[in-house]
Amino acid sequence: MEMTREPLLTGNLFSLLARENDWWVCKQIKKPIGSTVLSLDWHPNNVLLAAGSCDFKCRIFSAYIKEVEERPAPTPWGSKMPFGELMFESSSSCGWGHGVCFSASGSCVACVSHDSTVCLADAEKKMAVATVASETLPLTFITENSLVAAGHDCFLVLFTYDATVGTLSFGRRPSRAPSTA
Repeated sequence: MEMTREPLLTGNLFSLLARENDWWVCKQIKKPIGSTVLSLDWHPNNVLLAAGSCDFKCRIFSAYIKEVEERPAPTPWGSKMPFGELMFESSSSCGWGHGVCFSASGSCVACVSHDSTVCLADAEKKMAVATVASETLPLTFITENSLVAAGHDCFLVLFTYDATVGTLSFGRRPSRAPSTA
């Protein structure tokens, strides 16, 4: 059965669509979210859901619905995955979680907060969290160890994660193209 997950940014709900049967399953993750969810991202296994929220936290929840899905394989975030299970929580941020994303392998999750702090949690390193202050907000992984973010100044910024020592660092800004005017 083909499942397509559609996260809803209004509150703490998500939905699951079975395309061939044309039906939806909606479930609410009730705890421990005590504030508005601002950003969501699906893990590559399509079962774990990362959420950045207004309470200065980045969390990963299990969204596995045993009534309609096969049991998922264990991940570095954990092996027991009942629906709504909190798999990870980080309060390393100093602001609202404006952006959150998983790496392609799903072993790392990055979050950028309202104060532009970029945090990266590595499940392969016992949930170690690396942080760096920046001037950017939205972000996404472009490789397993590289993130790109864009700030209010409209410039892209590259961040690199060194998994051997567990550090996140500012990579570089691309140079501005020469003006033709």
